[in-house]
Amino acid sequence: MILYIHGFASSGNSRKGNILKDYFGKDIVLTPDLPVEPVECVKYIENIISCIDEKILLIGSSLGGFYSVILSAQFNLKAVLINPALCAWEKLKTKVGVNKNYSTEKEFEWKKEFNKQLKEIYKNKVHNSKYEINPSNFFLLLAEDDELIDYKEALREFPDAGKILVLNNRGHEFSKFEDVLPEISGFYDEI
Repeated sequence: MILYIHGFASSGNSRKGNILKDYFGKDIVLTPDLPVEPVECVKYIENIISCIDEKILLIGSSLGGFYSVILSAQFNLKAVLINPALCAWEKLKTKVGVNKNYSTEKEFEWKKEFNKQLKEIYKNKVHNSKYEINPSNFFLLLAEDDELIDYKEALREFPDAGKILVLNNRGHEFSKFEDVLPEISGFYDEI
């Protein structure tokens, strides 16, 4: 099972989620719409993972990459991190207020307390817990020209990642996502 964890202001019906379903099959790829509030989002994903009794690959984009790091540590899962927002609580400070979902065009509120929740989740799930991040579980899929996140942050944080692919002309959205699906499939087959 592949569990796609979408990014900020996105949905399970996002471009990457649909590309994954088309490539791997709708019975293999799960692309849920996630709650906005970080604490609720993590609980929601934890419940999904707990109900799956087969191999799982997490694929997280941006904020979804942040959540994937935490859940990978918690459940010892392999994860593809697409332009991950590793310090999401810093990256999303500018998003406090009303935002529009890119997929659904519905408005939602990102509260200041949500950034505090992200920092607490990271601290509690990774630094002050029995869970340990295993960089060899990660496939870093990074865009050199990411306009929102410096790709070097992920390289500094996880220099020993199991697989690293840095490409250009992709941007934060990671255009030409279809081109890397064989690489993702190979990583999935290793589980």
